[in-house]
Amino acid sequence: MTQEHPHRTVLLLGGTGRVGKPTLHALLARSHAVRAIVRSVPTDFPTSNANLTVIQASITDLTATQLAEHLRGCDTVVVTLGHPRTAAAARATPGQLVTSTVQKIFAAAAEIKPASPIRLVHLSSHLGLAVVGDAKRGFGEKILLCTMQAILPPFKDTLACAEYLRDAAPKEFVEWVAVRPANYVEGVETVGEFEVEDSRRGELGLMGSGVTVPTVAVGEFLATLVTDDAVFGKWKGKWPVIYDPATIKEAGGKKKKGNEEKDELKSSEPTAVAGTA
Repeated sequence: MTQEHPHRTVLLLGGTGRVGKPTLHALLARSHAVRAIVRSVPTDFPTSNANLTVIQASITDLTATQLAEHLRGCDTVVVTLGHPRTAAAARATPGQLVTSTVQKIFAAAAEIKPASPIRLVHLSSHLGLAVVGDAKRGFGEKILLCTMQAILPPFKDTLACAEYLRDAAPKEFVEWVAVRPANYVEGVETVGEFEVEDSRRGELGLMGSGVTVPTVAVGEFLATLVTDDAVFGKWKGKWPVIYDPATIKEAGGKKKKGNEEKDELKSSEPTAVAGTA
């Protein structure tokens, strides 16, 4: 039986981004209380929703102690932070934005010492850490990916954060799931059909792959991890991969059995965007 918590208190970091926005809407649709830390408030932000508390601050400027004050009273934190896609904005963004934020969350939780572990739902990338069960990459892919991870801040940050979660993150006060989406599709309003697997398929390739997932579907799955104890328990400490199964089929792959969610996908000529944030 599915056990859901209708009244979670969620700290959301990255709620103005391309995945953060649909995640915020999915959380509010479930009537969760959401505290969103944002640098600036977009005009389309749902500030009139009584369940949303907006905290205007830069996460990079907050110390772990200051973050702990915002985290206190929350049972879940969702991180959908990513690096800007323009060169100028990327240069103004700290190279370790995601890694340092996740480290602060663990430090803040250690200061709070919650009676039950805080649930961390983290948006990672299929271009980061390779985990057990992932399809092996070809030689050319390995060289290109290693080069990107060595010289490009978003990829270096993604890998560093994944390595921190795997190797160094304290286990006492935080339980986590790191979600790895396929390449993003923006502009889809309906959640549609999506599937979740425990390992990365070879069809995902790198950024040019046709295997995609709508950002609205990613937001729906992140919100499900917040709400549904059984789903979070299944993926706790793991690196689930989410994708649109129709695009796997187009890439020549076959659907696996035992995946998470299925609905009808409807979209109007969406544009694929690499899922690195």
